[in-house]
Amino acid sequence: MMVLLIAFINFFSAFVQAASGFGYAIFSMFFMPIFLPFNQCSVISASVIVAIALQMTITLHKHISIKKLAVPMFSCLLFIKLGIELIDNLSANILRKIMGIFLLCLSGFFYYTQKHKKIIRATRKGGILIGALTGITTGMFNIVGPFLALYYFDNCKNHLEFKANLECSFLLAGLVSLGMNVYRIHITLELTTYVITSCLASVIGGIIGLKIFKKLNKEKIKYVILCILPFMGIIQLTK
Repeated sequence: MMVLLIAFINFFSAFVQAASGFGYAIFSMFFMPIFLPFNQCSVISASVIVAIALQMTITLHKHISIKKLAVPMFSCLLFIKLGIELIDNLSANILRKIMGIFLLCLSGFFYYTQKHKKIIRATRKGGILIGALTGITTGMFNIVGPFLALYYFDNCKNHLEFKANLECSFLLAGLVSLGMNVYRIHITLELTTYVITSCLASVIGGIIGLKIFKKLNKEKIKYVILCILPFMGIIQLTK
């Protein structure tokens, strides 16, 4: 029963990601820790991220701009370990509070940038800052996309380059996070089952989400998610 529940969470999260362009880890790492320890959730979500991103990176590899992703991803990979160490040294209750605060701040950040049409320039300082924030959130919650999505959106020449860079970043961050998490946790048959079923469910969810994506208003979906984020943050803080 628990295997099906975790698989459904990942199916839903991947569906949201495919239909809106972001949100997998935000939703999966909100729901899964209700039922499983944070460190197991990190392994599952990192595995799913790698599975999804690998397929997309192979498909879009011709549009990847190494020059534009080099600085933020170098910074990101350096800071992933810090995020993972925070998980090791903090209780599950504190981690939920941190995630609640992060979701509230993230919703405020998105609202501010959308309202004021703020652009994140591809400077060295900007890339390092975006990468560091992404590395910490990746290490703690496997949340890779939000900051990088804004950074690439403002600096890529077209939507294919944007999508290719974002998916390649997912793949790189996911591989590093997965490797570090696997190294520090005992892999059991039960966890392996969660990983395999979640990856399969996520692929199916992604396929369905992409089909629906073509028929729905992308911007409206994003605004719905942004409206949900504060409530998710408040729930985490009040648990």
